[in-house]
Amino acid sequence: AFVTRPQPALIATTEYVNAALRKPEVQLLDVRGDEEWTRAVSNENATAGHIPGALHLLWTAVIDAATRRFLPGEALRAAFLAAGIVPGREVVPYCQGGIRAAHTMLALHLAGIA
Repeated sequence: AFVTRPQPALIATTEYVNAALRKPEVQLLDVRGDEEWTRAVSNENATAGHIPGALHLLWTAVIDAATRRFLPGEALRAAFLAAGIVPGREVVPYCQGGIRAAHTMLALHLAGIA
């Protein structure tokens, strides 16, 4: 049986993100779709556009389209590096509701970055 273990310290609150905007050692990573990133699409749940200074990588960029599995570790790492992620710095992925961000956090771990 799976038992959840909430870890509130792993949640980036609004206050945490606001403080991170002034910390170059923290990298914000927007993993939403291109339309959300560029302000092309908004809906009743979220405003389109991104946090100033955030990097962007579509959350599905770390998935092999044929197998629907994560890319191998080196390919994951290459995708994150190409997006501007600097290993050794904290990465805070974000999306609209947390699902894509959590998925990306696992990919960052598999890539040996987080």
